[in-house]
Amino acid sequence: EIAEQVATNLDMMLDESARHKMRSVGVPSVEAFVAYQKGWKFFVEGHVAKDMLAELWRANEYFEEATELYPGFGDAWYWQADYYHHLLMDDPNRSREELSQAAQRNLELLTAAAENAPTAQQKASSEFTRALFSDDWTGIRTYLQRALDAQTCTGPNWSEVLAPFGLVDQLIRRSDKFIECEGGLRSALAYNRRIEALLFAGRRTEALEIANEAIEQIGQSDGTHAMRVWTLLAVGSVDEAVAESAMMSRGLKRAGHWPAIANLLAGNIEVANELAEDFLNDGEAKGSSKLTLLKFMGRQQEVEAMAAEIDERPAGHVILAGAHLDCMCGPMFDLGVTPNFKARLQE
Repeated sequence: EIAEQVATNLDMMLDESARHKMRSVGVPSVEAFVAYQKGWKFFVEGHVAKDMLAELWRANEYFEEATELYPGFGDAWYWQADYYHHLLMDDPNRSREELSQAAQRNLELLTAAAENAPTAQQKASSEFTRALFSDDWTGIRTYLQRALDAQTCTGPNWSEVLAPFGLVDQLIRRSDKFIECEGGLRSALAYNRRIEALLFAGRRTEALEIANEAIEQIGQSDGTHAMRVWTLLAVGSVDEAVAESAMMSRGLKRAGHWPAIANLLAGNIEVANELAEDFLNDGEAKGSSKLTLLKFMGRQQEVEAMAAEIDERPAGHVILAGAHLDCMCGPMFDLGVTPNFKARLQE
């Protein structure tokens, strides 16, 4: 009752799922938890926003407030790191120094999350994500298994990028838990994770049903249209995928490759090439998305060259793992051109 009153005064209601989450993360400060919940709203919506980094930065302002109010708030430390993950993964124009600083800040936040984790599982999630972005994947499967065995709402974040390397069941389990923590399929991010898991499990028709539901339940957006394009392509409905892709905005930095791929697979070569060149020439477009597009276009030499360049970046191995998740097309390049990524897979 006290939590409800404070939340109301701060212009935010705690529903049953929020109260459950508050208990699960072990936070004694209502004010800190309300700040966290406000940040979580920006976090979830930011993952399908056109300017995701800006929205995640707004989320971090609330997460930081939560840790200032209650320094032992492990989850608030943990999710702050996601901004730096996306900066490392999605922003191709940062200098190497800026990327190195982001990698260091990521390490600091995940270390704080592990040190303040209220449960062994949450500590395992922090250790998993920290290992994923490190230069050593030794034991990472063990970290992931520990995190999933007693999974709570903390994570393990970014575990989906390991799905192409024999960890599909883990992706499904993580998706199930995320949706449970959200109180059901209530956001584009929850729908995205469910569709991703179903596609990797080969359950394509079910994935399409979920993509259709996403548009009905949360409305039309670039994010929900992109989900439907992926699933239509997966079930072989190429012409319908082209029509769906036409509803997406031009100039998208993360999902702008899918209209080109849809048209390419439909045989609309001239349109596909125009869309592809626009996306490939966009200096702010996501590197893993460019790799996927080049792979579908059969431009293998460019795939190898870009993969080699990404491999040298801080956390470049995570970008390359994410590209395999995005493409869902098997091995994308010769591992000989990506020695860092190859070493991580061997570990």
